[in-house]
Amino acid sequence: MLGDQIPYSVLPSAGDGHLHSTNSIMNATNSIYAYLCGYAIVMGIAMPVTVHMLDKATRQQCANHDWPEQAHYVHMDWCTANGYKTN
Repeated sequence: MLGDQIPYSVLPSAGDGHLHSTNSIMNATNSIYAYLCGYAIVMGIAMPVTVHMLDKATRQQCANHDWPEQAHYVHMDWCTANGYKTN
């Protein structure tokens, strides 16, 4: 038992003696670029929509004074300082 060897398997080669071929590296690189481009497109659409929705909600909150009474003056000052109407 002490002298027994642990069996092993030989890893398959890519055909050129290297573990990774140039094609598999290029495919991985192209996949990363495609993912990053898709992410940039989604963020390019989502961010302006999110900002618009937050601005709309803030305008509504400032116009309706939709906050706790004890924080009224802080919110009024913030709305006025940032150009939102407080009617």
